[in-house]
Amino acid sequence: MQIDRPESVIVWKRAAKVQDLLRRLGDGTIPVSHEGLDAVPGKPTEHLRALLQHHGLLPQRDPYLSRFEQWIDAKLDGLPDEVRQPVQHFATWHHLRRVRAKAAAGASTRGPVHSAKQEITEPVKFLLWLHETYQRTAETCTQQDVDEWLATGPTTRTAIRTFFVVAKKARLNTAVIVQHRSAKTSPSLSQDQRLAWIHELLTGTSESLPYRVAGMLLLLYAQPLVKVVSLPTSVIDDSDTGMSIVLGRHPPNERTPCVVPLDSRDLGGRYRKSRASGRSDGRYASWVKSLPGEKTFAASPLAFDGLWIDYYLRRFTRYGILQGPYEDDRLFDGTGLCIRSYAAAVTGRPQWFGDVPHTHRAIDVIPYIHGL
Repeated sequence: MQIDRPESVIVWKRAAKVQDLLRRLGDGTIPVSHEGLDAVPGKPTEHLRALLQHHGLLPQRDPYLSRFEQWIDAKLDGLPDEVRQPVQHFATWHHLRRVRAKAAAGASTRGPVHSAKQEITEPVKFLLWLHETYQRTAETCTQQDVDEWLATGPTTRTAIRTFFVVAKKARLNTAVIVQHRSAKTSPSLSQDQRLAWIHELLTGTSESLPYRVAGMLLLLYAQPLVKVVSLPTSVIDDSDTGMSIVLGRHPPNERTPCVVPLDSRDLGGRYRKSRASGRSDGRYASWVKSLPGEKTFAASPLAFDGLWIDYYLRRFTRYGILQGPYEDDRLFDGTGLCIRSYAAAVTGRPQWFGDVPHTHRAIDVIPYIHGL
């Protein structure tokens, strides 16, 4: 093995923990396998595991998945049976199953694991409090218990919502409802600020090139920075016809996108009916799911109508405009298309122009946009 700084290897091997690890691997006390290394947790072990995987001596394994499995076991250890059993079912059959599916598909599991840990930790806290305070379980829990818990603590307690959604599907507890929490404030850039930043990143020299590229992916394609830094070089195609980048699941020439326009007037009537009856007929979500190909939500403007339809969907269905990376069943792909932003990007003019009336029906402005 050829390395640039052999002295760093010598320094690393001087540590007592490293010497003990290498000695036990050499005499066979610890098998040279992922399972064997799992029995000796620690930074030296993970460093050695990465080296063995890099040189093909161990098969590649998702690091977040294996740590998540160990984390679940440690989290459940020592809990009363009344708390451990429902949480174990939730952690294993809801979160762990989804994380394993993403790892098998080659997708990053960093975000899903982070979200899953909070959605497991909060039910553990709640069920321990419920068991110690009222001697009740997840099955005998009441709506009053949940309301008291949510009203007397931080907003992170609302992370118990997914647990009760799964509990309802499993018929463990069908009486408790935890509403989806929307942030009171949603800081965002105005369109003028966004265009100014794009201009600065394209023409300015105050920032490094990697910083400017990451910023453009964020401002143009709404790619979270955590996703940008994990993009492999394989998504970049530098061919004779130009350079392109693939941000979705399929190359551009394989996509059959379907733009779903918003008719807020029709949904406004449905919302009033749904609110009066306390439930939704689900026709809009069913119609979107029936459309072929990838679905992109479009509105004009997205910042106004998008928030409204997101509230409607989350209030009466299990979907939303922008769903988390841990949610496999999604209604839309991507973050949505703002017709106004698209027009500004194509023409370079930030203001809305033309003689097209603003009807809150995105499809009304499609013919105009098509002519840009």
